[in-house]
Amino acid sequence: MSRKAAAEWRYRLDPPTPQFAAVEQSSTNWIDALTLAGNCSSRYFRSDIARVPVDEEDLINAVWMAEDYFVAGSYVEFVQFDNRLAALIWLHRSLSRTLTDGIGRLRSLRASGQHLDPRRWGHTDADRSWFGPGEYDHVVGESLAILETDATSIGGGVVIMSATAALESLMTDLLDQPGDEPLHRTGLRRKAAALSERWGGHTDQESLQDHIHWLADRRNAFAHNLIDHEGPWPRSPLPGRFDATEVEEALQRVGQAAFILQAGCETHRATIEG
Repeated sequence: MSRKAAAEWRYRLDPPTPQFAAVEQSSTNWIDALTLAGNCSSRYFRSDIARVPVDEEDLINAVWMAEDYFVAGSYVEFVQFDNRLAALIWLHRSLSRTLTDGIGRLRSLRASGQHLDPRRWGHTDADRSWFGPGEYDHVVGESLAILETDATSIGGGVVIMSATAALESLMTDLLDQPGDEPLHRTGLRRKAAALSERWGGHTDQESLQDHIHWLADRRNAFAHNLIDHEGPWPRSPLPGRFDATEVEEALQRVGQAAFILQAGCETHRATIEG
C-alpha cells in the first residue's frame, strides 16, 4: 500500500475533528486568515458577502502536492526540496483561490450597486457632504484593480522567485565537498554549472542549463520590476508577466531541473560507492 493510500484509509477510519473557534457571522473582514491547527478540517475565507469553503483535500494532502512536478528519491537533500516545493504549491493554490474569490465578489458587488448604499460603509445622512456614490465606486474600483493587477502579478512573481530559491538551495546542499563553500555564495547558474561539471556525463546538461537560464531570467526580471522606476508595473513584458501560465511553467521547470539533478546525484554517488 502506498503512503498516500494508507493515509486515505486512515482518514476514513479516523476522520478529523474540527478544533477551531467559531467566527461571528457579523464580521466585515472580507478575508480571514487561514489558520492551521491540529487535525485538518474545513476552513473558510469569509466576508460579509459570502462564505467560500477552502478545499479540505488540499489541506489533508499537502504533503503530496509536489507529486505533479517532482518525486524525491532516498537522499535527504531531495526529500527536503520536495517538502519545500509542496509547501510552496499549497501557498500558491491558496493565494490563487483567495484572489479569484475576492475578484469575483468585488465584481459582483460593483455590478449589484450595493456598494453605493451609505449604510454599507457605516455612513449617515450627515456624511453625504463628504461621501457619495462617486467615492464609494472609486474605492471598490481601486480595490478591484489592486487585486487584478499588482496582487496577481506580485503573487505570481513571488511563487516563481521562491521556487527558484528552493532549487538553488537544493544545489547548495549538493555542493557538499571540501572546498565547496565559495560556491555556496555564487549564483544559480554557477552552481548548476559546477554540479554538471562534477557529475560529467551523469546529467542532461543542455536541458538543465535551459531550465536554469529560464528561471534565473524570470527571477531577476521580477526583482527589477519591484525596484525600477520607469514604465507601468510590471515593467518587463519579457521574459514574463508572472501570470498563472508562467507560474505553472516555472513549477514544471523547477521540478524537471530537480529530476535531472537527482538522476545525476544518484548515478554519481552509486559510482563512487560501488
